[in-house]
Amino acid sequence: MMEQKCILCHEEEALLQNELAWARYDKYPVSPGHLLIITRRHVQSYFDSTPKERLALNPHHRSLPRCCNHPAGIPYPEAF
Repeated sequence: MMEQKCILCHEEEALLQNELAWARYDKYPVSPGHLLIITRRHVQSYFDSTPKERLALNPHHRSLPRCCNHPAGIPYPEAF
C-alpha cells in the first residue's frame, strides 16, 4: 500500500513557526484570509494535542495580524 502524504505538511508556506507549531494561509479558504495553525506532530484534532502544543499554537493567532499580509491583498479577518 502506498503511503499517503499529509495534505497539511507544506512548511515551506509557513508564515510563522515555532518548535511545536506553524501557520500558513489556507489554500481552500472557507472565508477570505482564512489561516491554518498546525501542530508539527500529526494529531486527529485540536483536542488531541498536548497542553504544551496548544500553548505553542496560541501565539500564532495573535501575531498574524501584525506580521503578515495576504498575497491576494485580502485583509486579515477582524473576528474568528
